[in-house]
Amino acid sequence: MSDLMRRWAVFLGLMVVVASLSSAAYAFQDLSIHFPAERLSSGEYLFIPEADPLYARYKEKDKSGDYPFVAVTIAQLKTEVSQAEIQRLVLSQSQAVYYYEQLLLDLDAKVVLELSNVGIGIINLFGKREQKTGIPTSIRGQFGEFTFLRETSYWEVRSENAFSDELTSLIYRDKEARQVIRLNGGAGKTLPVSVASVNSYHIDTLTGLRRFIQLAQESVLRTYPTRGLYQDPPPVLDVNTPDLNELDEEMIREFFEAGFGIEEQFKRANQEVPYLYVGRWGNFTAERKSTYWQIKGVPPDELAAKLYADPIGRQFIRVNGNPIPADPKNFGRVTSYHIDNLPALTRFVSLTQEYYRSRAIQQLYGDKLLPCLEMLNEPGFKPTKVSF
Repeated sequence: MSDLMRRWAVFLGLMVVVASLSSAAYAFQDLSIHFPAERLSSGEYLFIPEADPLYARYKEKDKSGDYPFVAVTIAQLKTEVSQAEIQRLVLSQSQAVYYYEQLLLDLDAKVVLELSNVGIGIINLFGKREQKTGIPTSIRGQFGEFTFLRETSYWEVRSENAFSDELTSLIYRDKEARQVIRLNGGAGKTLPVSVASVNSYHIDTLTGLRRFIQLAQESVLRTYPTRGLYQDPPPVLDVNTPDLNELDEEMIREFFEAGFGIEEQFKRANQEVPYLYVGRWGNFTAERKSTYWQIKGVPPDELAAKLYADPIGRQFIRVNGNPIPADPKNFGRVTSYHIDNLPALTRFVSLTQEYYRSRAIQQLYGDKLLPCLEMLNEPGFKPTKVSF
């Protein structure tokens, strides 16, 4: 195969992923993992790898899943194979552990890709995995007050508070949305007037997930009118107002605009801005100060360099609160950023999403595909409608 053909093959391989995630008809893939992971830690089984001479003998009897191992009880093996063969299998168990770990990392990468392609914040990176059948991912999404949980073949959207009538009405009136956004997980379309309260949505396609975000933003912007949000620097919040609800509304709107998740605190902060809410994105926390936002969290070196290389990031996303643009390499450790305007806050979110999206693609498809990402952003590029 010529070098040109090989490069096109690499590029087309990436198309299968990225183009399908861009497709309006994209229905979510079933991400269930059927590998019998509970047998790995039980101490009662040995996993026979596909390359082992014993694999063919036992695979015919094992119907538990399509993976390159077969799990057989140690008690059975002791009656059917030699002690030397059992010792050989014991030494190969690390292969099964590594294989399962890769399955989990690939699962997380696919979840990150879905969230980042829609603009939803990624939370709990590399943290505790959800203990539920089929989808043991460590990733969940958060956008505003909404939490996104990946189920087998759809996303469930939850909120600590009841979903507003405004949002429910917007979803139902939207012909596109009501086809793929199911109220309370109903199997069919549900009239909002027939539902006493909406406590969740089930979303079946990427289009529906993207449309939910758009309608959620529209709902918030209707509820909380702007007060000069796009001023540069941002407007000084009136911390002396007797009605702190106005301050809360301003912060909710700002975080929704930028794409942060919103987390309510147990009590108001005893600071210059007595905020009740903070923003969350990945391992970062955003706190509102009088004329800027402070982002707390330690970025990976590659992300810190990416933020500094960006023109908006260099000028308005200030490393450790430094008053002038500063290369993160000049600091022993980056622990925070001060961000001076809303476009820069939004840029922080988008660049962070790009970073984790690239990490996800790297996990799934390797370093050689990353340069192809630039081609997808060229003017006039039209992805092909394909399946993931």
